[in-house]
Amino acid sequence: MAGGREEWEMPVYPYPKKTAWDAATSSYHAVDGPRGGVEPVAEKFRPAATE
Repeated sequence: MAGGREEWEMPVYPYPKKTAWDAATSSYHAVDGPRGGVEPVAEKFRPAATE
């Protein structure tokens, strides 16, 4: 809270669900998440391979 007002709120869903934003309805909803751990890191965020 900032100055007595909420700035941002996002629901949290139990595993294996995760939170997703729906721009069409301007709301959050639950979607199926990956099982067995965290999602893999996107290629663009991986460091370059060195040999």
